[in-house]
Amino acid sequence: MSWKAIHNKNLGILEVSFTGSPEISELKEAVATSLKLCYEKQVTRVLADCTKLITSGHDSIVGTYELGSFYESLKIEVVMKEAIILPVSEKAASMMYFFETTARNRGFNVRVFPERNDALEWLLKV
Repeated sequence: MSWKAIHNKNLGILEVSFTGSPEISELKEAVATSLKLCYEKQVTRVLADCTKLITSGHDSIVGTYELGSFYESLKIEVVMKEAIILPVSEKAASMMYFFETTARNRGFNVRVFPERNDALEWLLKV
């Protein structure tokens, strides 16, 4: 998996894009690094573009649940808001829906969207 994060100064958000098939350790590293960037740039809104993520044969619901637990362990501030653009892959998208549920159940303001414009509209709402 590869990923990159860009501070979009015009929108006041951090844009993170992912490609490929991620290992849970890679996702955790990306989340931790992105969160650090948010604090450095004083950004509380994240747009995660996962359209190019795919799953591999070893991906599981357990791994997705573990990622939700990882979010909780980071003590992310309540003011953070994350919009996730769903992967094209149906299996990967279903795992993102599950992640949204596990994150929201832990009190995080996370939503998934099939389209970038819908994600941005929600993310930028005050």
